Amino acid sequence: MPTAESAVSSLNIHRLRSLYLVPSDHPAPDAIRSKLDNVARRKFGDAIASALSRALPDSTAGVWLIRSLTLNVDLNLDASEDRLAEIWARQAAVSVAMVLQDNAKADQVLHFASSAAHLAHFLRDLADGSAWDKWYYRKFDGLRSLPLSAALRTAVCREPLIGLEALQQISDSAARRVFSVLTEHDAKWILNEIAGGDLPERQFSFEQINPQSVFRPVLDGENRAALHLYLRLSRQHPETAGAQLKTLVIALVCLTRCLQQPSLISALADGDAVALLQMLVPADAERLLPLLESPREWLESLAQSAELPTASSVAAHETRHTAAGGVFLLLLLLDAMPIAEATQHWPKLLGCAPASLVRWIILMKCFGTAGAGQVFHDPLVRDLLGLAPQIDASSLKDWQRSLTRKQLLDFQSQIARWQFGNAIETQHSISALVAGRKPQSLLCCDRSRISLLLALPNSPSSRKLLLETLSAWPAVADSADTPESDENQLAGSPLADADLQSLLRDLDFLRLPVAFSGSHRSELTFSVAARALLRNFSGRLMGFSQSGLEYLFSNFLDFHASVQTESDQSTVRVGQPPLHVVLSLAGMNRQSYSLSWRPGTYALFPD
Repeated sequence: MPTAESAVSSLNIHRLRSLYLVPSDHPAPDAIRSKLDNVARRKFGDAIASALSRALPDSTAGVWLIRSLTLNVDLNLDASEDRLAEIWARQAAVSVAMVLQDNAKADQVLHFASSAAHLAHFLRDLADGSAWDKWYYRKFDGLRSLPLSAALRTAVCREPLIGLEALQQISDSAARRVFSVLTEHDAKWILNEIAGGDLPERQFSFEQINPQSVFRPVLDGENRAALHLYLRLSRQHPETAGAQLKTLVIALVCLTRCLQQPSLISALADGDAVALLQMLVPADAERLLPLLESPREWLESLAQSAELPTASSVAAHETRHTAAGGVFLLLLLLDAMPIAEATQHWPKLLGCAPASLVRWIILMKCFGTAGAGQVFHDPLVRDLLGLAPQIDASSLKDWQRSLTRKQLLDFQSQIARWQFGNAIETQHSISALVAGRKPQSLLCCDRSRISLLLALPNSPSSRKLLLETLSAWPAVADSADTPESDENQLAGSPLADADLQSLLRDLDFLRLPVAFSGSHRSELTFSVAARALLRNFSGRLMGFSQSGLEYLFSNFLDFHASVQTESDQSTVRVGQPPLHVVLSLAGMNRQSYSLSWRPGTYALFPD
């Protein structure tokens, strides 16, 4: 059937189930079954496509989805296979035509005006977490195994022109829901695809873009914001869609961050590229080059419009979505850790408190190497922790590297004391050893609970520091004697090999991607805290207190959530990870709490 995108019709039959009734005294029923099966496999598809093209009027354009169709056909078994296929297909075509003319059963027959309209509905439902419950998205079944952001990106980019049309058909609020669960990487990928391809280059003037529309609320994250702005402007001015508009929206989003620079508007209006390079980092200066020699009045209007509400001031009643729903099960436990006290003298980053940065890094680690980027880019997580959207991977790496050895060791010591305070046992059995792949690490563990207390890079000075730290802990000093025989065992009795291997697997899971990690020392420091947090979490799940961290994440923390805020109350609808029943028994997915670093309360309910 013709679609808006193409004059070529297509027909897809997901499953054809045939039941043949032959006379009981027929001499060769198996031969009849073989013959009709061959017709169904080899002849029926072409025959029904031809019959439908004759039976259906042009008015049936678009995408029609029929859940099931039952046919009763009488066939002359002596006819040729081609003739049998023709009769069978003609009856099927008549039945389909009747169904399309009388499609009252909305749950059995659905019509979409185009492939783009079908895709638009799918994108909305996928972002809301309800797509896979609906039979009419069977076309997209291949995306089920992908993470949410990757599934959205693949659906849109499979045919970029249809993907762009689909995005343009959804409302602005629905687009925000879709884009809010995209990673920055996938948002950039989508923008490159829908703004390129077969779209012709079109010229347009800056005056076509209303400054008021540029600074209407858009999403956190520059790539998500650029994608959102591109969609809005291409919807308002379809003739401008293309690579040039993409370059412009990237420049505009960058401009919103750089407007505090004095004389920036003058440099842009005067076309002074040298001044631009002197006042901005090279990457930002390059992004803003398309705005050189823009009309001064237009740029000044942009600057004035920038005072309008931004992404963080979206209407309080709006529902926001996150793919990192597991953070809501960890926030209360994270708040109980002495992070603010341990980091009170640490440096800030772009005005953000060091405690907020550390909480962010710990949550990234709790999602593992593969999921850390999801937490890093998630605008909802950033808002929860009070983090500036301008913090990028490079600045976070530099901040971690700026932390001194003493600051990191003191932090680990406070986390260790916090672990002692939370332990039921009063006696602690300490083991300090050298372990891990190169570069090797010094690990200090409490063997009674297999908890990690300290972790330092392996060096003579670090060994001395570790033993000095142990001797300062009265509760464990008696068990920290140094063995004489094993050079890899610094103090206490060795860990059982199974416990050591489990600990090393946990540290592998907690390792940040290179893009976000600082020094080896800071990497180990925040892994100690992240493991302590996850052990506190697993200790509340009956039967899972010593489960591996990757297992904990996959079965308890990997789910989506939605948050609706009214006044000071946020209602969090948490998704269902594989072992959500255990969470229910522990009361973890139905609780209320407040956080020390932000006002309001959070009420969690299972979705």
